[in-house]
Amino acid sequence: MLCDISTTKNEEIRLGTITPDNWRIFNGLKVKENQQSYVPSNVVILARAFAYREYNSRVYTIYKGDTTIGLLMQ
Repeated sequence: MLCDISTTKNEEIRLGTITPDNWRIFNGLKVKENQQSYVPSNVVILARAFAYREYNSRVYTIYKGDTTIGLLMQ
């Protein structure tokens, strides 16, 4: 991601849940240009998780403090 992930005591790295109310905000997350061929878009990641939900596929947000810095697909 394009943000700094170094942390201070008050900025823990944590996972969160993507819900119908907040999923749109993750479209703003981008990888560096030289990594774009390795990672699908966030919409594709969310669509795959939805398509495979019967197989317990999940997507989580990665937060640094209160700032969203990435997605994790299980």
